[in-house]
Amino acid sequence: MAKLLYILPTILLLVPITVYAQEYLTYDNTFLGFSMQYPAGLQLIDQTKNSELDILHGPIAIILPVETGEREASMLMFVEDLLDRNMTIKEYTREQLNDDYRIFDISNYQEVNNNQTVIDNKPAWQIENTIDTLNITAKEKSKRQSLSVYVIANDKAYDIGYSADQGEQYAKYLPEVQRLINSIKFTEP
Repeated sequence: MAKLLYILPTILLLVPITVYAQEYLTYDNTFLGFSMQYPAGLQLIDQTKNSELDILHGPIAIILPVETGEREASMLMFVEDLLDRNMTIKEYTREQLNDDYRIFDISNYQEVNNNQTVIDNKPAWQIENTIDTLNITAKEKSKRQSLSVYVIANDKAYDIGYSADQGEQYAKYLPEVQRLINSIKFTEP
């Protein structure tokens, strides 16, 4: 029995550990004052005009790969010039939620998580929720789960949203979305 205990750790040490490396690209928008890293295999669509005439810029979209039969999962980012409105992150978040309540039928909106956080040393607010939506193609209701993150830096408000089918699809992409959000670095425009 003593030989078996001696051999077993030796065998475990010889088993190779495979580490899957993923190449990341950097999206850098000096006009909007931020950069972030994203996996090379994902599609990034930048619809910003980088015009000083616009107050709201975006979206910048990252389309996540979905399995056959799954609805689209994506991360969108809008950037709003605050024009010296001098708002706190809590005030900005409240304003965004009030806008959402006016736009969406909130009778089927359920908040899952609502807390303050930090992105690149800037105060941020993070809200997770679920909402029933109508899948027009399948003509049926489905439950979507979303994550909204708001952050203010350099007199700009950054509105970051992730949406996917509730449950497995949402959970599958959430770690990568969190990594994307955590990679955001703010710069002076």
